[in-house]
Amino acid sequence: MRLRSPSRKRRWRVLHAGSGRGYTIIPGANDSTAAGDPYGKGDLWFLRYNSSEIDDYPIVGTEIQIDKYRNPPQSLTNRDIVVWYGGHFTHDPSGPHVSHIVGPDLKPHNW
Repeated sequence: MRLRSPSRKRRWRVLHAGSGRGYTIIPGANDSTAAGDPYGKGDLWFLRYNSSEIDDYPIVGTEIQIDKYRNPPQSLTNRDIVVWYGGHFTHDPSGPHVSHIVGPDLKPHNW
């Protein structure tokens, strides 16, 4: 699990080991962070692909339940991976307008 760091302009790159091609994951301009938020919990998870892990069901409450797939920790090197991205924003209809368009930009690398 990783958190965004707006001050450091953090981004992540996922590459195919054989070709070196991949994508850079760039947080969206309107994305906030889950830092210190017990509901959102995290901003990004990189997990080893497992065909039985298609969602975070069964859900207890409504907050994300992805951490259950992190145990035991497993190497991601030369493996198929899944990226779970949380695009967070505060919805306050009585406050100033905040865009509800969230999510990352995917920039091709070595294509």
